[in-house]
Amino acid sequence: MASFLTHCGWNSTIEGLMFGRPLIMLPITDGGDQGPNARLMEGKKVLEFWKVGVRVVRDGDDGLFHRKGVAAAIQAVAVEEEGKRVFAANAKRMQEIVEDRECHERYIDRFVRRRQ
Repeated sequence: MASFLTHCGWNSTIEGLMFGRPLIMLPITDGGDQGPNARLMEGKKVLEFWKVGVRVVRDGDDGLFHRKGVAAAIQAVAVEEEGKRVFAANAKRMQEIVEDRECHERYIDRFVRRRQ
Protein backbone atom coordinates (compact mmCIF):
# COMPACT_ATOMS: atom_id res chain seq x y z
CA MET A 1 0.00 0.00 0.00
CA ALA A 2 1.58 3.26 -1.14
CA SER A 3 -0.85 5.66 0.53
CA PHE A 4 -3.99 5.97 2.65
CA LEU A 5 -7.28 7.49 1.44
CA THR A 6 -8.99 9.42 4.24
CA HIS A 7 -11.97 11.74 4.67
CA CYS A 8 -9.72 13.52 7.22
CA GLY A 9 -11.68 12.81 10.36
CA TRP A 10 -9.15 12.70 13.19
CA ASN A 11 -9.41 8.93 13.75
CA SER A 12 -8.81 7.98 10.11
CA THR A 13 -6.03 10.57 9.79
CA ILE A 14 -4.25 9.07 12.80
CA GLU A 15 -4.88 5.56 11.46
CA GLY A 16 -3.13 6.38 8.20
CA LEU A 17 -0.21 7.96 10.04
CA MET A 18 0.08 4.99 12.42
CA PHE A 19 0.92 2.90 9.37
CA GLY A 20 3.35 5.54 8.12
CA ARG A 21 1.43 6.13 4.91
CA PRO A 22 1.12 9.39 2.98
CA LEU A 23 -2.46 10.64 2.87
CA ILE A 24 -4.77 11.19 -0.05
CA MET A 25 -7.27 13.52 1.56
CA LEU A 26 -10.91 13.72 0.57
CA PRO A 27 -12.60 15.83 3.26
CA ILE A 28 -16.35 15.61 2.78
CA THR A 29 -17.01 18.81 4.72
CA ASP A 30 -14.89 21.83 5.54
CA GLY A 31 -16.65 22.06 8.90
CA GLY A 32 -15.96 19.94 11.95
CA ASP A 33 -12.49 18.48 11.99
CA GLN A 34 -12.15 17.31 8.37
CA GLY A 35 -11.25 20.62 6.72
CA PRO A 36 -8.82 21.78 9.42
CA ASN A 37 -7.17 18.34 9.57
CA ALA A 38 -6.69 18.33 5.79
CA ARG A 39 -5.17 21.81 5.85
CA LEU A 40 -2.84 20.83 8.69
CA MET A 41 -1.70 17.63 6.96
CA GLU A 42 -1.04 19.56 3.72
CA GLY A 43 1.61 21.51 5.62
CA LYS A 44 1.23 24.68 3.56
CA LYS A 45 1.01 27.21 6.38
CA VAL A 46 3.00 25.39 9.03
CA LEU A 47 6.12 23.29 9.08
CA GLU A 48 7.00 21.27 6.00
CA PHE A 49 7.26 18.38 8.47
CA TRP A 50 3.46 18.22 8.45
CA LYS A 51 3.31 17.85 4.68
CA VAL A 52 2.11 14.25 4.64
CA GLY A 53 -0.44 14.26 1.85
CA VAL A 54 -2.45 15.95 -0.85
CA ARG A 55 -6.05 17.08 -0.71
CA VAL A 56 -8.26 16.08 -3.64
CA VAL A 57 -9.37 19.26 -5.38
CA ARG A 58 -13.10 19.88 -5.74
CA ASP A 59 -14.54 20.91 -9.08
CA GLY A 60 -15.00 24.69 -9.18
CA ASP A 61 -18.37 24.50 -10.91
CA ASP A 62 -20.29 21.97 -8.85
CA GLY A 63 -18.11 21.57 -5.73
CA LEU A 64 -17.90 17.81 -6.17
CA PHE A 65 -14.92 15.48 -6.32
CA HIS A 66 -14.21 14.13 -9.79
CA ARG A 67 -11.95 11.38 -11.06
CA LYS A 68 -9.36 13.84 -12.43
CA GLY A 69 -8.88 15.37 -9.00
CA VAL A 70 -8.56 11.97 -7.35
CA ALA A 71 -6.12 10.82 -10.04
CA ALA A 72 -4.02 13.98 -9.62
CA ALA A 73 -3.77 13.47 -5.85
CA ILE A 74 -2.78 9.82 -6.27
CA GLN A 75 -0.22 10.83 -8.91
CA ALA A 76 1.32 13.47 -6.61
CA VAL A 77 1.52 11.18 -3.57
CA ALA A 78 2.21 7.72 -4.96
CA VAL A 79 3.66 8.04 -8.48
CA GLU A 80 5.78 11.18 -8.92
CA GLU A 81 9.27 10.55 -7.54
CA GLU A 82 9.62 13.83 -5.63
CA GLY A 83 6.18 13.47 -4.05
CA LYS A 84 6.75 9.83 -3.15
CA ARG A 85 10.03 10.72 -1.46
CA VAL A 86 8.81 13.77 0.49
CA PHE A 87 5.41 12.47 1.53
CA ALA A 88 6.71 9.02 2.49
CA ALA A 89 9.56 10.48 4.58
CA ASN A 90 7.25 12.90 6.39
CA ALA A 91 4.63 10.22 7.00
CA LYS A 92 7.30 7.97 8.53
CA ARG A 93 8.40 10.80 10.85
CA MET A 94 4.80 11.41 11.86
CA GLN A 95 4.40 7.68 12.49
CA GLU A 96 7.09 7.89 15.16
CA ILE A 97 5.17 10.65 16.93
CA VAL A 98 1.77 8.99 16.64
CA GLU A 99 3.12 5.68 17.92
CA ASP A 100 4.89 7.23 20.96
CA ARG A 101 2.55 5.83 23.60
CA GLU A 102 4.60 7.15 26.53
CA CYS A 103 4.34 10.69 25.20
CA HIS A 104 0.56 10.39 24.83
CA GLU A 105 0.19 8.99 28.33
CA ARG A 106 2.24 11.86 29.79
CA TYR A 107 -0.02 14.41 28.14
CA ILE A 108 -3.17 12.61 29.27
CA ASP A 109 -1.87 12.35 32.83
CA ARG A 110 -0.95 16.05 32.81
CA PHE A 111 -4.40 16.95 31.46
CA VAL A 112 -6.17 14.89 34.15
CA ARG A 113 -4.02 16.40 36.93
CA ARG A 114 -4.91 19.91 35.82
CA ARG A 115 -8.64 19.08 35.85
CA GLN A 116 -8.62 17.79 39.43
